[in-house]
Amino acid sequence: MRRPYLNLIVLICTFAFLNVARAQSAFPEPDVDGVVAQAYNLKNTLIVSTTEKTLYREGDGVAVALTHIIGQATVSDQQIERICSILETAFTYPQLIVNPRNRNPDVTLLLLESAKLRSSNPIVRDKLDVLRSHLISIYKKDK
Repeated sequence: MRRPYLNLIVLICTFAFLNVARAQSAFPEPDVDGVVAQAYNLKNTLIVSTTEKTLYREGDGVAVALTHIIGQATVSDQQIERICSILETAFTYPQLIVNPRNRNPDVTLLLLESAKLRSSNPIVRDKLDVLRSHLISIYKKDK
């Protein structure tokens, strides 16, 4: 007599487990270009934690996304400083970068060099040099 109830409970638990497992795997990977665009277009320098988490995992992929966003457009010194902030965030925890190829800051270094050529402000150019040196040292340590 208890057997049907036990079978029913097991069946319900199984369906509940499968639904939870399916829901957890249904979370899509974040749209890196969208997250980087959101961080780039913020009016203030505060980056929200969900954006930070995505940036931490992408490394050099962030520089690729920034080049798509910026293209050949003219950028101000304030935008260049914003780019530096985003790139610095992307390499804050190199051990969290998911794709091993994105741990190498090749595109990031090219983007920093391009930004340096676009800026005439010596303070911004110095910030770019400091960030460039910092990223190179991080990459050498990570190797």
